[in-house]
Amino acid sequence: MVLLSAELMRPDSPLVLLGAKAFSENYQLHCEEALEAWNWDSCQLQQALENVRRKAISINPESWLLRHRAFPGVVQRLNQLSAEGYQFAILTTKSADFTAELLSYLQLKPNLLYGHESGSKSKVLLELSTNYLIRGFVEDRRATLETVLNTPGLHSLPCYLASWGYLKHSDKKDLPSKIHLLEKRTFMTPLASWP
Repeated sequence: MVLLSAELMRPDSPLVLLGAKAFSENYQLHCEEALEAWNWDSCQLQQALENVRRKAISINPESWLLRHRAFPGVVQRLNQLSAEGYQFAILTTKSADFTAELLSYLQLKPNLLYGHESGSKSKVLLELSTNYLIRGFVEDRRATLETVLNTPGLHSLPCYLASWGYLKHSDKKDLPSKIHLLEKRTFMTPLASWP
């Protein structure tokens, strides 16, 4: 997010010169080149973003929280999982503190919460799999799901690509057989009926 904003201000960036569609086709490569051009690293940007969030929350928490909305129906569906006899965890690339504030505002109560400080999602899922039977992993980034499925010990984890997330059109095409495109209508049904 921070890097893309900076790239919009750099006149010779691929994002400006080629446009968003072309930039997204080689997204990872362009982001790596942008980090190099700015002489930044991803940890530095993550920390800067968290500092800004922390400051915004401390100055006016109500205003900050009001700017956030969940996708329609998602909070209600996640809260229904406990009635079906399931626990759920949230794994995020944001900090756990920031996410906890947001989840509290949304009245969403996961059984477990892991922020970026807990390590990669693959690492967290491996640790969870030693103590829990994981019925599925829902994610809005195809690359993350592919990484998870390529992690030894997670090959058989049911993985779902949330169709309502921030996907590129190409993310939905030619999905590996172990990644299911999760449409909203399926998400709203009992977990036992998912593919």
